[in-house]
Amino acid sequence: MQDIVERCIYRVTNRDVLVGALKALKQELGPKFTATLPSDLERKSPEETWLVYQGTLLQLAHSSENQQSLKSLVELSLRSYCQTVDRYSAYDDYDTWRKLQEFGEPDYTGVGITVIEGREADFICDPIRGGPADRAGVDEGDRLVAVNERSVRGATRLQIRMWLGETRENSVQLRVRHRNGEEETVAVPKEQIQYTPVSMEENDSGVQIALRQLSARGVNDLRNLLRSIGPARAVTLDLRGCGGGPVQFAVSVASMFLPANTVIGKLETLTGTETLLSNNSAPYKPAKVSILQDRLTASGAELIIAALRSHKPLKAESYGEKTYGKGVTQDVVKVSGANRAGETIVEPGILTITDSRIYGPDGEFWDNDGLPPSRGDNPTK
Repeated sequence: MQDIVERCIYRVTNRDVLVGALKALKQELGPKFTATLPSDLERKSPEETWLVYQGTLLQLAHSSENQQSLKSLVELSLRSYCQTVDRYSAYDDYDTWRKLQEFGEPDYTGVGITVIEGREADFICDPIRGGPADRAGVDEGDRLVAVNERSVRGATRLQIRMWLGETRENSVQLRVRHRNGEEETVAVPKEQIQYTPVSMEENDSGVQIALRQLSARGVNDLRNLLRSIGPARAVTLDLRGCGGGPVQFAVSVASMFLPANTVIGKLETLTGTETLLSNNSAPYKPAKVSILQDRLTASGAELIIAALRSHKPLKAESYGEKTYGKGVTQDVVKVSGANRAGETIVEPGILTITDSRIYGPDGEFWDNDGLPPSRGDNPTK
């Protein structure tokens, strides 16, 4: 509760969290929620609300209807509440987080797919081009319905990532809903994925550089690629399907094209506003910059678009579709699971909470709405 209150950009209080957790748990359990919440719950003091929360969960834990431990009810109330905050906040058990570290290497054995939170409490598929999921028939923008017959409804993104990687079988069964509404179960073979976040194609008009992920590796690969092609080239930066990454990597990418002290954007947190500036005294100087975007271009990738388009000397134009519309960032916190006396009550958990808003250099805020392209036509067609 304290981690949420101290970090969440939506400025929630202790009472907000407790009341929200109880209501979300009631919604989640349905008829199995056998306790009765006080009619004046939202008018009670934080101390009174805390007593109601404890009493309600103890009552449910001893109910023959539920057959759930107090620990599982606490975690379920946290997980359900986080899902009401926004579509990015989540609570996961620590075991899920620990197992994911085994799948965290850039080159790994898997199905070559990432998932993005959808707007309807669902998940959107973004397969690596040419990877096993792509070849098996999973299309960019398909809705993920189930993984190995486990429904993704109510699951977190971390849970889905674990399901995709944990099976010992040679393939993963993905149930997807295509954009035409038809559902299909696709068997996707697990392969060694040689994942390259940056790739380049050269043509008569210049070079097209695809940036699929904002990461330390992606930033380093892009920097080396720009050095190798040399200045005064027409560059098309392909950010289609780039779901973003930590803001510092978006700043690093934008800084490659923008001179020192150019405003890239602003970050609003509970403690104030931070201006994000380029620190590059020798930026790359292209002959022309074009940007490709689509409905899966999100978060830090959207910040790059806003920053490059805003810098007038660069004359950058973007083409394609309106972007996804994620203008917030998340902090990932290991929750101790201990009480104020330091006694372990439950196993540690992982809290993902929205902790800041991202604004473009001219005050643009694209959360939920997305960024439309500055030009509608696509220069690659």
